[in-house]
Amino acid sequence: RLPGVDVDAQLVRHYPHGEIFAHALGYVGKINERELLEIDPVSYSGTYEIGKIGVEKFYEEALHGEVGYQNVETNARGRVLRVLERTDPVPGADLTLNLDARLQKTAHDALTSTGERGAVVALDAKTGGVLALVSTPSFDANLFVNGISSKDYSELRDSHDLPLFNRALQGQYPPGSTIKPILGMAGLHY
Repeated sequence: RLPGVDVDAQLVRHYPHGEIFAHALGYVGKINERELLEIDPVSYSGTYEIGKIGVEKFYEEALHGEVGYQNVETNARGRVLRVLERTDPVPGADLTLNLDARLQKTAHDALTSTGERGAVVALDAKTGGVLALVSTPSFDANLFVNGISSKDYSELRDSHDLPLFNRALQGQYPPGSTIKPILGMAGLHY
């Protein structure tokens, strides 16, 4: 109805558990110049976000899907007269994780209640699946979805507590006494 005005609907990722799953799931963000050189421009045409860290980055290829397109006939004003050809987009694959939201929240609450920095990783002994992966202090992954402000990023980057540092995956900690029974069993076996 309004010449020169286009409505462009767009899906936006939202992380309902914010900082509780930030280090495990990661987040999506705007595609930067370095990533633009590494991705297939055809399969990312019309796409503005890409997985930056965590599950979002590791499974980016499976979660991305395929873009759709349509060839249209327009008049001199750019108004669409008819659709000549249409290819529907294909959604990305569904991903089922072993993460347990209640266990993740419990581990997060236990760490934040003390005010200390730390990490918790809980594994399923039968399958090896990750049931919880928490690193505190954390950050709200939603800040990165539409592009984080330089003020917010500076606060995260310059914080003494290093909320962007994933202690569960990047921290280097001595194993402590929990390793002794494993070494003892290995010694008895061999």
